[in-house]
Amino acid sequence: MAANARGPGRVCFRPDPSAEGSLPRGVTIRSSRLVVAITGTAALGPSLRFLDFLGASSFERHVVVATAAEADLWSDLGHDWGGPRTLGEHVYSENNQAARISSGSFITVGMTVIPCCTESLASIALGLADNLIHRAADVTLKERRPLLLATLNEGSPSPSTQRALQRLSLVPGATIRTVPEALSEEASFFSRALELFVPGAAQEGTT
Repeated sequence: MAANARGPGRVCFRPDPSAEGSLPRGVTIRSSRLVVAITGTAALGPSLRFLDFLGASSFERHVVVATAAEADLWSDLGHDWGGPRTLGEHVYSENNQAARISSGSFITVGMTVIPCCTESLASIALGLADNLIHRAADVTLKERRPLLLATLNEGSPSPSTQRALQRLSLVPGATIRTVPEALSEEASFFSRALELFVPGAAQEGTT
């Protein structure tokens, strides 16, 4: 099965079995709701495997897929794919700014954007709530909940991207990490992400 989501041709998005698991014994969370957004149009394999990992870890997934990312998913997965509704327990349109994840009163453990394109990175850094993804990210930060922005390794960032990264580095709760390129590194990446939303999970860890 194909492992690299950036390689040519059809991509296999089957989750890495080593990444499957459940929350460690003794780890409790106030809410199991996690907002997951997909804005990039590359490295979509890790995004879907991360969603599978969250499902296996008993999270309630609230998913928003950017229009461009959805088009790429249809292209990669073909007409047999069931569409965004298959990605989580609750799926929203990026244009639905009245969705409940746009409100701070809707309790979640946090949010991740995986992958996070440079446009979304800049919008979130500037607090531009111009769609549901960016509004939900803004609310997450305002409520001091963890926000993980998983960017792609695209070489040296542009000056505008550097400014966005610098601005976000000063925001409490915001974490920026690079999506791993190798399938073998995903399990560690997913576990470290889980630690952001459920402190203590990585130390307890599943085996």
